[in-house]
Amino acid sequence: MIKCLNKYGIAFEATYPSTAVQKGMPLWHHPGEDHQKRQVNNGEVASCLRKNHASITIGNGMDLAKRLEDPLHEGKASCDCVACEEDRTTRGCNDPHACVRSAASRLRQILPKWIPTPDEEGRQIPGTFQTAKEEETGLFKPPNGISTISQDLRAMTLRIDEPKERTATPVQRRRAVARPIPTKMEIHISGVTHAPSSNRARTAAGVFVKSDDEGNKGVCIPSAEEQSQYVAELYAALAAVR
Repeated sequence: MIKCLNKYGIAFEATYPSTAVQKGMPLWHHPGEDHQKRQVNNGEVASCLRKNHASITIGNGMDLAKRLEDPLHEGKASCDCVACEEDRTTRGCNDPHACVRSAASRLRQILPKWIPTPDEEGRQIPGTFQTAKEEETGLFKPPNGISTISQDLRAMTLRIDEPKERTATPVQRRRAVARPIPTKMEIHISGVTHAPSSNRARTAAGVFVKSDDEGNKGVCIPSAEEQSQYVAELYAALAAVR
């Protein structure tokens, strides 16, 4: 079902799945498979688990794997414990112990997030969130626990120009443009006023970096501005940073 949903852009994303959701997830082709481990979804034993033992969900696999903890169970094909005898006579399984071991192995191929443990019974939100809630800090609202698989489905819509076939290639993040590291520069600025005590006073500013440098420049102060050396130096500083 989940493979079919992914084909049509329906993603399954669960941040804090409840125990009921964990146990109800498929044992085979699980979306939370640990891809660093070899996945065994097919084969003779896997087929026997599905057909003869009805091990379809995580909960089914856990129930079967618990037999390894039974002191009456013997780790061999001829184990005559009640459960193994029933598997041979009623379900048609030739080697119940092999299927039990395979169920336990299959559970280890799935990320721990999806395998419920005894201390997670009734867990809805992380302990840190619960603690914050009990202390009534008011910093944030704790997330609600996910109690059904349907609550974890997210519909990813397509843009008008987006192809219907989704690619498995991950989206590439745009690389940051490399910027040159700024270096220290020594720049000389000056302001010169001609006839400062008369109505004909004119002021100019100058910027000098080094000989024959394109940053060298001279600026005439507009007549509307105050014609003083102070204003000229301000204009020179602005011209230098540009």
